[in-house]
Amino acid sequence: MSDLEPELEDEVRRLLLEGRTIDAIKRLREATGMSLADAKALAEDPDLRSRHVPTAGPGKGLSARVQGLLRQGQTVDAVKALREERGMGLKDAHDEVQAYLDRHPEIRRLNPRSRAGPMVIAAVFIVAALLAWFLVRG
Repeated sequence: MSDLEPELEDEVRRLLLEGRTIDAIKRLREATGMSLADAKALAEDPDLRSRHVPTAGPGKGLSARVQGLLRQGQTVDAVKALREERGMGLKDAHDEVQAYLDRHPEIRRLNPRSRAGPMVIAAVFIVAALLAWFLVRG
């Protein structure tokens, strides 16, 4: 892919990493005028998929979409969105989201982990045990 402009190469690589092979082939054909067979062969090149895709990188900030998901307490969805946007691996995306949360503790305060779930389960269990005790007792 060294004959392609760097921006096009990065775009095609991102499409491939997102699993959008057909879109990558279309983009190659639109930008270069190459035949379908040549574009398909280039898109299926295993070396192309394994090359690193430049991203905004750590410290460049997260997109408004990812930040919004974090503010809603949807950390898992934020990691997924970051992976889609930048073609990152799971660990890299998770580390970047965690680093962002470490730099912005106010977001963690907006969505503390709820402890109500275990307490509700315990209360239901106690009520059920008391009810069973009263029924058995007579």
